Amino acid sequence: MVEEILLLTEQIEAEGLKAILRRHSPSISITHVGTRVDLESVVARGLAGKRLIGFCTPVIVSKAILDALDGPAYNFHPGPPDYPGLYPACFAINSRADQFGVTAHEMWENVDEGPIVGVDRQKISLDIDRMHLETLSHAMIIQLFERLAPALVGDTPLPPVDEHWSGTVTRQADFEAICEVASDISLEDLELRYRAVGQGPEHSLNVKLHGVRFNLDTRQGGDPGDGKVYVGGREVT
Repeated sequence: MVEEILLLTEQIEAEGLKAILRRHSPSISITHVGTRVDLESVVARGLAGKRLIGFCTPVIVSKAILDALDGPAYNFHPGPPDYPGLYPACFAINSRADQFGVTAHEMWENVDEGPIVGVDRQKISLDIDRMHLETLSHAMIIQLFERLAPALVGDTPLPPVDEHWSGTVTRQADFEAICEVASDISLEDLELRYRAVGQGPEHSLNVKLHGVRFNLDTRQGGDPGDGKVYVGGREVT
């Protein structure tokens, strides 16, 4: 019997997700777990009666923890099954995908391999950029969470749907690779790469010349950014 939900997600997401779950089970206990350290602290108190739900989290849960739970843990992935791993929006844009989506699945030892329990997809414009696609996917993943919420607070494991993972699991090194452009890249491909990668405080497109790496300021007109920080296309204050 599920007595407590362990909600593994960023602080900015936690309260809204708790409210969704409590609409379907007002008395259920919900504990926000933001980091690996937080999770290990909860694990030390025992996992009987607890269900773990990850939501757009970078934390990879160990097999030992997954095995210690009474039933499956679930993860909400901000990309469709054909874009497993990190930065799915970036890789979808870079491959000129004409649709995108979000996925809910059982957590397994390896990233994005567990049985899929929910998928939503929709068509996207071929000229969409990373910020707008991540904003869209955030709205979609909230809707998927709302749709599955009654089952998430129930005692029965969620049934798999007829969907399967495909493609290569992307990692940080893959993202860094698409940030690096050739010195003779065409204008069309440069514009595509910039829409896919965007520009932030910790990454930008770059080019290597004679063994020296140069970061590119690809913002139109070279104007400075607005100084704000965005997560999933939403401003963080």
